[in-house]
Amino acid sequence: MQRYLIAETSDAGSYERSDNYLCHITIRDALTRATSTPSSVLITIRNPCGTALVTNQAMTSAGSGVYSYDYTIPAAAVYGRYEVEISTATYTQRYITDFYVFPWDANNQVRRISGVGQNKSISDADLNQIIWDSYEEALAKCFRHHYDEKPECSCNLESCRCGSITCTGFDGVNTTFWTKTSDLADQNGDGSITGYGDSSCVTDVFMRWKDCSGVCHDGYVSVLDAECGKLKLTQDGTTAIPSSYNWVKLEYWTQSPDFKQRLLFKATNYLAAHEVLLRFGELERATAADLVNAQNVKYVNPERMEKKYKKIMKKISVPKASGVGGGIDPYEGE
Repeated sequence: MQRYLIAETSDAGSYERSDNYLCHITIRDALTRATSTPSSVLITIRNPCGTALVTNQAMTSAGSGVYSYDYTIPAAAVYGRYEVEISTATYTQRYITDFYVFPWDANNQVRRISGVGQNKSISDADLNQIIWDSYEEALAKCFRHHYDEKPECSCNLESCRCGSITCTGFDGVNTTFWTKTSDLADQNGDGSITGYGDSSCVTDVFMRWKDCSGVCHDGYVSVLDAECGKLKLTQDGTTAIPSSYNWVKLEYWTQSPDFKQRLLFKATNYLAAHEVLLRFGELERATAADLVNAQNVKYVNPERMEKKYKKIMKKISVPKASGVGGGIDPYEGE
């Protein structure tokens, strides 16, 4: 009988930038259930882009079958789900767990708002997934989507009006252009506004261009000024788009001038709390104490959390356009 690794870790919790993530694991033999001490225990940590931040690093032994690894989350870490993979030289099976990095103290705030305590009737891992899904939903509804947009030409003076003078377009030399709408948004919620090429995983501004041979390419975009919509557009980060081009199109998102990030986080808390309370209505394994707390909130107003979420979103979302046109997402608001 082949023997496999059984790994037990403490609940992942949620973290913010510059926090310390401590991975604490107990390894057991699947056949005997006894703690096992492999010759080596290695850990790999990948960020939401799939990039390995830690690769096959040895974990520290803290007793029979007990291992730990202390990882400092970077100050500019990408927000989202981080995958943790643990492997050993003794067993063929790999153990996968995760943790989340949020831009605010999301887990504790949602537990407080929803009335669900720390009794683990819903694990931190499950709650983190609900919060992140809610965050993505709020982001999608908060910003306006622009696509198939021709970049504005680059003027000699940034204050000029492109319609009144001759501008420098895609001439094989110029690389500076503008979006038609300013106030670019961090549509993926990773904490920065970036273009494809600068960061091809967590990207907020995309460019696609077609050459005169009919071949389409993903261009490189550097965001020079998000508030003004100023961009550097190139083929590969350096080479300008040739003058013999067919078309160039942009895709990006913009935010309302009234947008406030703290209100987005607050709205996400209420949406996640709403989803948690719906889950409590379905979970038979929830503890009696937590059910009492959750039910008290639900019975005061069954839709209270969702209404609060929608009310906050109205304050910070870009007003919806009437009809399709001007590069606005026709499905926005659905």
